[in-house]
Amino acid sequence: MNPINGEPIFADFGNCDEDGAIRLVTSGSLGDLQRMNISLLEGQLIWLTDYDVEVIGKAAFRNCAWVVTPTSKLKQVAPEAPYHISKINRNGTV
Repeated sequence: MNPINGEPIFADFGNCDEDGAIRLVTSGSLGDLQRMNISLLEGQLIWLTDYDVEVIGKAAFRNCAWVVTPTSKLKQVAPEAPYHISKINRNGTV
């Protein structure tokens, strides 16, 4: 299955629940969801990045927030990717 988003959503991989689910509560995550006009549903596959690594996971709503539980291993973002950390400006945008 492919993720619903054609470009990755920013995620702070350090902002996780004890089970490793990544919380989508930062302004970067919420801003990307709004900009991409994505309304999350339980079980949807979502593509996340912090501009250095990326992962695909399943969305779930719990404790009043959306989280994504990884279904793939973290992998390094390719240097040639348009969202690689080397191409991000000080405002956090490409």
